[in-house]
Amino acid sequence: MALNFLDASLLLACAPRLAAGGDVLMLGRQANALETADLAVLEQHYGLALSALAGSTQPWSEAFFQRLGAAKVESLDYSDYEGAALIHDMNQPWPTGLPPKQYNLVYDGGTLEHVFHLPQALLNAMSLVKPGGVFVGASPCDGWLGHGFHQLQPELFFRFFTPERGFKLHGVWLGEFKPDASRARLFKLHDPAVTGLRNHVPGKRPLAILVCAEKVAEVSMPQSWPSQSNYTAMWQPASLNGPAAAGKPVGPNLRQRVLSLMPTSWRLALQRWQIARKRVRIGRETWTEVSCIQLDLT
Repeated sequence: MALNFLDASLLLACAPRLAAGGDVLMLGRQANALETADLAVLEQHYGLALSALAGSTQPWSEAFFQRLGAAKVESLDYSDYEGAALIHDMNQPWPTGLPPKQYNLVYDGGTLEHVFHLPQALLNAMSLVKPGGVFVGASPCDGWLGHGFHQLQPELFFRFFTPERGFKLHGVWLGEFKPDASRARLFKLHDPAVTGLRNHVPGKRPLAILVCAEKVAEVSMPQSWPSQSNYTAMWQPASLNGPAAAGKPVGPNLRQRVLSLMPTSWRLALQRWQIARKRVRIGRETWTEVSCIQLDLT
């Protein structure tokens, strides 16, 4: 786990929400993978002195968070082999039922996908955020087979960081891993529950998923788990989903009749074209390409 350009850009966008003198917790102690060129670009766009970090011999990321305004930077891990201040198995609830401490910013730079009991780990992470504080996540998403137990998906965050759980979601993004990270394509995703479509982006693999959520209230977590939005819509009463769902017989439409008359090769070619066209349409409706610097958290 290491802090890279996309992670740093999102954290810099969150910096105004980190009260001066606030505390930061890293889930897993984050190494510093920011290159001199990365720091120069970020310094230019965010107006925060970062270039001095390039000469640091410190392999960890505490100095970066201190530049953001943090008074204290701690880390939590399963063991103390990298010097974490807090030791806890995130598969398990807190022993007393309460987190040991709450922080202005909790940063997951690629830990949660390695925890088998992901829902419990998410609940633990959310409980560590102070009301008014933020959770920021940056994890491998697509093209990382074998990296961890999970490849985290956008709808996980759209359905988990909700007002019912005391959070306001400021954004979910998918970004490309590229040698020149400042030129990587970054896509801000739209909620599938609003668009009615799953998120598909044209970025080249591998991809990272980034998330920023603000804790607006301390609430008791709901006992029920969320469902994926497109299935929730399908499970609505039949009267809300048209005559087919209501059990009325629906025969083949004109399109189906025409397809049945086509030679197989023509039909398959047409279906491939329709699938490609649908992917383009879905992409246009489920994401907006944005700059990978100066992210909008409104």
